[in-house]
Amino acid sequence: MGADASPKAVKPQVVPLHDKLVMALRQLIEENTLPLNRNGAAGWRSGNKLWLVSKRTVDNMRLYLTQSGHSGIPTENQRLFDVLQEHQILEPCQDRAIWRMSVHGDNWAHDFTLICIPLIKVWQNPEAWPDEFTGSVTSQLNGGESSSKEQPDEIDDSSGLTNMNQTDKEVEPAKQGKSGHSFTTETGSKTKAKRDKSKAQDAPSSKPSSTDNVGLQFLNWVLAGLQDRSLNYNNPGTRVHVVAEGILLVSPGIFKDFVKQHPDVESWEAVQKKFLKLGLHEHSEGGLNVHKYRILGNNNSSTVMGILIKDIGLLFKAGSPTPNPHLSKASPPQ
Repeated sequence: MGADASPKAVKPQVVPLHDKLVMALRQLIEENTLPLNRNGAAGWRSGNKLWLVSKRTVDNMRLYLTQSGHSGIPTENQRLFDVLQEHQILEPCQDRAIWRMSVHGDNWAHDFTLICIPLIKVWQNPEAWPDEFTGSVTSQLNGGESSSKEQPDEIDDSSGLTNMNQTDKEVEPAKQGKSGHSFTTETGSKTKAKRDKSKAQDAPSSKPSSTDNVGLQFLNWVLAGLQDRSLNYNNPGTRVHVVAEGILLVSPGIFKDFVKQHPDVESWEAVQKKFLKLGLHEHSEGGLNVHKYRILGNNNSSTVMGILIKDIGLLFKAGSPTPNPHLSKASPPQ
């Protein structure tokens, strides 16, 4: 219709690294990969600020962007801190990105190395801000040194990361035993004995692993959930969406939901890997397993990543439901 069809007109816009990091953080929080405001969480909201466990947060952001197909993501945490600080995403402690803080909740308290991000940097609309933390987040310098004297009853490490080398002394979920239970990293001889005891309790049992057929087990779980409506679809926050190209399974959220209901399964990564080996999914234009979709509505938009199954009849036996009108295919990750 007379429009300029030159290559320059259709050249995709390069998204700056700091914008990618903010997008990843927002998605990880919305998916509860980085849970908030509880014992064992990855962060806590205090006023108009979001306090996040430093290493756990940037490790997850890097993993999310890498698995989404983004290239050129720095491998050093300090470089990611520098990028966030240079673009005023995080609020520094004097000239450093890291704050040493004490977090106090209901009958628990821990010391952390945290980063501070104003909520407005992640969500421009205050109505989208997470709930306020009912405890307190205080500076160790101003409030005095404090430490946890008791092991948390249960810490849900939903980060999906294992074998993380901790360079700073954080009390955070660091590793998971194969039974699905998690334990904290602490310092001192007493806590070392406690950690060794936890490892013994978390040792895998002698029963056969269910990961051999976990791909089919996951597929049957999704099919059964859609049939009995325990697994919803095409609604905000749901893990399954019917799109014009097929069925989108939100990843890693839906695989983590499966693992929560099947504690004998080692990890969500193992479930996704076995499911992909079934060969039922479609690759993206860049040859990746993950597809990017844009969610439109109420004068704003966000993105969601997932595994795309082209054959709708594989999961919806009684006919093809109407595609979600709020989801559309986004450009391939850069």
